[in-house]
Amino acid sequence: LTCTGGSFSGTIDDVQIFKDDLTASEILTLYNNHNFSEGYTYKSYVFYNSSQSYWNTTLWHNSTIGLQTRNASSYNLSNGLVSLWSFNLNETGVNVTDETGLANGTWDNGGVNVTWNESNGYVGAGYGFSFSGDRISVGSYPYLDAKSFTIEFWFSKTTTFSNNILFILGNSTGNRVIGRSIVIWGINAANTLRVQAEGGASDCLVDYINVPNSRPIHYAVTFVSGGACTVYANGVLINSDASAGTFDSTNFDSNLYIGG
Repeated sequence: LTCTGGSFSGTIDDVQIFKDDLTASEILTLYNNHNFSEGYTYKSYVFYNSSQSYWNTTLWHNSTIGLQTRNASSYNLSNGLVSLWSFNLNETGVNVTDETGLANGTWDNGGVNVTWNESNGYVGAGYGFSFSGDRISVGSYPYLDAKSFTIEFWFSKTTTFSNNILFILGNSTGNRVIGRSIVIWGINAANTLRVQAEGGASDCLVDYINVPNSRPIHYAVTFVSGGACTVYANGVLINSDASAGTFDSTNFDSNLYIGG
């Protein structure tokens, strides 16, 4: 896998990795649990369904509340949670806490151009990125030996995608990704969020097209070695792609990065 991307402009919150390919029901539960909490302000948004057309729904958004008390134990579906970067603390310029204790990160460029506040978050607070080159570097991530896993997070983009990287598990020099890797990035064509993975045998590629600006999106992608990668947006199945690749830490150049 080879791709060259740029920095991301938008928000990212509540990044989680599960050592299991969560079911459609579990992913929908995660999405619904995020959306409802005592004290949330009720707001209306427009989302895309699986056929990429508009449909109306609602979201309980945390614009008027303090930090949420959710932590790693809140998400321990099937005892499979590996990492949770909740971003509920302002850690710009310092280490970024993984609430499971396994994989704290640091900021490239010190995080000087990111913005932390509740408006940038969907479960408590979150971070806003601004094409700055600031990203969170976790370093080596050897925790996916189960060969089936799920990556999940909230995001919102502020402008049309232009090869903007949101997530990397692999070998990255700057914004260039080479070799056996997983990358989630926004490409120009049809305003598409693409997940692409190479696990040694063949690429897995799934596109989520027509991603709107300034809308909160709950994104999840599951991987099954020798099976498929499957993408969900706001709890709805988007698409799946079969792959004969082996998705585990020993088969990747497995450094992990969040943001761009």
